[in-house]
Amino acid sequence: MLANDLGLISNGTHHRWVRAFLRSFKRTLCHLCRCHTFRFEAMTYHPSPKKHSSHRANKEHKAADHVEEKATAPKGRHTFKYGLEVPKNWKDILRIDDAAGNRNWQDAVEKGVAVLVMHGCFDFKSPDFKPSSDFQYCRFHFVYEIKKCDLCHKVR
Repeated sequence: MLANDLGLISNGTHHRWVRAFLRSFKRTLCHLCRCHTFRFEAMTYHPSPKKHSSHRANKEHKAADHVEEKATAPKGRHTFKYGLEVPKNWKDILRIDDAAGNRNWQDAVEKGVAVLVMHGCFDFKSPDFKPSSDFQYCRFHFVYEIKKCDLCHKVR
């Protein structure tokens, strides 16, 4: 659009319009990419929705659908980001990697722990070590993430 030369008179107005349109289009694409349900169909999507005669009937129908949806919703919902499942714990990592036939999440955890060890975050003791009375237990917790740019698996 910007490459077309429309002459001296038309270029100013049309060039401004095209720049604004392309900015708006780029912003819309970015919003779509940020959406977690990109390329997924909604669970409540009906290809041929039933039309109700009145507002009240429509409201009652939506309430009934909501109650039915709540009753059938599974307890442990899986989180998806950019079309890939994000694990919550080690059991999820093993399940996801086994289903995909790769070791992407396990390799990401190994890489994350290797970086922590390299920076000296841990003080390794022998198996017969007895902690002192002021010892405080600290749980080891990971946050799993999928990066937008190249869909790589990250562990923090």
